[in-house]
Amino acid sequence: MLFIVLSVALGALLSPPQGRCAERPIERSIAEEHTDRPTSPPAPPGGRVPFERESALNRADPGYTQWLEKQSLLSNAEEVSKIVSGSQLLWRAPSLPPEPFSMAAGTGVWLSLHPNTLFLEGSATAFNLLAGRDTLQLFDYLRIKGVYMAPVTVSGAIWAYTRTSSMQGTDAIQYAFSDVAGSAEEFARLRRTLSSARIAMGSDMLPTATGLGPDFFLAARAARNFSGVYCMVEIPRELWQYLPPPVTEWKGSRLTAQHMAPLVRAGYLPAALARDAMPWTSPTGWAATGEVLCSDGFTRRWVYCFHTTPDRPVLNWDDPSAGARQILSGSLIQQVGMNGFSLTGLRIEPLIGLDAVLPGAQSPAASGEPGVTAACSIGREIRRYGGRSVLREEFPIPVLKLLFDQAVEYAADSVTTPAAEHALLTGDVQFLRSMLDEALALGLDFRRLIHSGADQEGISYTLPHLAFLGNQPLPGAGNVPAAQQRLALQTSMRDAAAVWKDVFPRPIEDTLPLSGAGLAALAAGIEPAAAALPEAQTLIRNGHTALAFFKAMQPGLFQLSGQDLVGALPLPWRTLADSPDQWDQNQTGRGAYSLSRIPRSTGVSRLGVPTTPVAYEPPLVQIFQPNSFLAATRRILQARELSRIGEGSLAARIPTRGKGCIALLTRLEGGGHVLAVTNFNRTATNEYLNLSLVPGLEAARDRVTLTDLFTGETLRPDRTRLPLAVAGWGARAVHIALNAEKPLNLPPEMKKE
Repeated sequence: MLFIVLSVALGALLSPPQGRCAERPIERSIAEEHTDRPTSPPAPPGGRVPFERESALNRADPGYTQWLEKQSLLSNAEEVSKIVSGSQLLWRAPSLPPEPFSMAAGTGVWLSLHPNTLFLEGSATAFNLLAGRDTLQLFDYLRIKGVYMAPVTVSGAIWAYTRTSSMQGTDAIQYAFSDVAGSAEEFARLRRTLSSARIAMGSDMLPTATGLGPDFFLAARAARNFSGVYCMVEIPRELWQYLPPPVTEWKGSRLTAQHMAPLVRAGYLPAALARDAMPWTSPTGWAATGEVLCSDGFTRRWVYCFHTTPDRPVLNWDDPSAGARQILSGSLIQQVGMNGFSLTGLRIEPLIGLDAVLPGAQSPAASGEPGVTAACSIGREIRRYGGRSVLREEFPIPVLKLLFDQAVEYAADSVTTPAAEHALLTGDVQFLRSMLDEALALGLDFRRLIHSGADQEGISYTLPHLAFLGNQPLPGAGNVPAAQQRLALQTSMRDAAAVWKDVFPRPIEDTLPLSGAGLAALAAGIEPAAAALPEAQTLIRNGHTALAFFKAMQPGLFQLSGQDLVGALPLPWRTLADSPDQWDQNQTGRGAYSLSRIPRSTGVSRLGVPTTPVAYEPPLVQIFQPNSFLAATRRILQARELSRIGEGSLAARIPTRGKGCIALLTRLEGGGHVLAVTNFNRTATNEYLNLSLVPGLEAARDRVTLTDLFTGETLRPDRTRLPLAVAGWGARAVHIALNAEKPLNLPPEMKKE
């Protein structure tokens, strides 16, 4: 394997691994927060970390600057790249074109885990937990073929003024594993264990918007080789009067339009970016540093581009120094070649449309540069090292198609998510039908989507495709503009969430911070405090299972989350804040949970994360309960594996009568079809499904075999019509074989009366 060769090479070159820094946040006093004197970058305390001293040279302390350089991504990337440069490793595998379908065949079911939300006893790490016998038993029971762990690297929150972003972990600033994830030795043990069980691994590469870490501090200090790493512009002293007043040296302050206007007139900032014309992109902006004492003795202020928050500076892909590209390439060598991750997650949305637009000029909104070029380059490099790539962010369907053609193998499903979740919440599938019809009309290949259960991030209602369409309507939506429909869906979601006053003390944003079980509870009108009651558990389980069935019985990869396994419910706001004004909705779905048993200590995890309420028994208890959520999920995954639906092609959406009923017809790779019917409404429905869309069905006449994939029962169609009763929050799966196509024979353990 290529990653073994790279591992040996890196071990010889970097032993012990460099770039790991202490991970305890600095305790900052109120006086230090508001001092006018420029301060050093916030750094974790500890014997290994030298604090910057007052320098008699009236410049940044050279010793501290040297230490930062040793911790930086760029310095480590230069060392890592030596392994590949000038060697045969670059020619071991082809880089084009994207070819994803072999993974759908062998590793079609994944489990995603966020190490920071795992309840770890004592000094245990996520890597140790996942290598344990109990966890492997759980993986075997659910037929898990891949484990996606993210984030596993050091977060920028350890340098920040608050630890809010540490739970999200998308602000990575180093290649090294975090203390919560585990050590390199523990990871090596986990890799051997999962490899023996034929389970693949996946994780995120370094994001294109990092956290505030050594590379940012060095760039702001005008350190040699670091000036082009981030999208940063030095502002001359005569223009400082137009910048926000400095808080501290490193506290970024957002620029308003009033701040930016003089900088634009002076030619220091662009009047607009191409992404400004793309309403589906996430918020970006410009922020100003404080007064930074630099290595050459001069004091400077900088303006830099950030993604969503000033704590997330954006890497400068286009800079001629290629520092950002080298950092990302180093991440890939480490991620794919060294660590052996089969699936690598990309977060390239901050680079989409990050290009200047001249005043009065119109930007080509669909170009997306330099993000598209970056995705293509990164995807090619991942394939060179033997891996596959997945887009972790949401994109409109046309952009997905573009990136599938040129860059990546897989993408998060932004077609049926959150459409399916909204169907469960409201009992109405109209929006889901429209999104499916749109994707089929545009020729999207569903085999390249990852259909995931909601995790700690919750359910995003950003709805990028509706934002992309703007005033154009979706199919089946009449003349209602997509942008108007987007607002209506977001309002409907917020109105539904407002009922849970103990969870949401004020209106939420564009993300519903619930797992699948939490969503089912909300849809059923069950308060989280009542979720432990037996009748409540049954309702929650039924709704959650219907959602899992819909996602699993489609072409493409299927991914459960750790929150799915335990039936995670939202944290009450009073466990997170003293008042509604202090409440952060992003923490609502990030409670800690245990995969093996009820935690012995029920307060908070080692990271200070409160233990999440759950609707189900611990997973290792559920596997012995015939009516548990995991037992139901196992039957679904058995049907998925037997039919090989993940490798098929979505052929059509079959019209249905029920308000909450959706029927998908998938053409199987080896012949035959699967009809998957899901009822997202709590009222049962009797469907009369038109099978004329199955090629050759009318000509086959009596040589048609229809088999229920859950009972083994042979069904009788009425010519080209199939009568099918579907329970409320229920589902049916039917295998269709014509003529010489071989009917499926269910093993006895799959049959359930």
